[in-house]
Amino acid sequence: MDPLLTLFAWIATIAVICVISLMTLVCIAVIVFFGRNPDLEPGEPMTPQSASRSSATSASLDLTF
Repeated sequence: MDPLLTLFAWIATIAVICVISLMTLVCIAVIVFFGRNPDLEPGEPMTPQSASRSSATSASLDLTF
């Protein structure tokens, strides 16, 4: 087998594993966020008042527009 092809296969495999890991972490973060903020309805826009109610959002996001 060509060494360059083998290197590409290894790098592609690592990249796929990283992308799947990031997608899994994002899914978990969304589930945790809405679990901690049950008062948010689907489709409801995020306002500064609702952001101040959630400790996770006010600690990590600055919602100044």
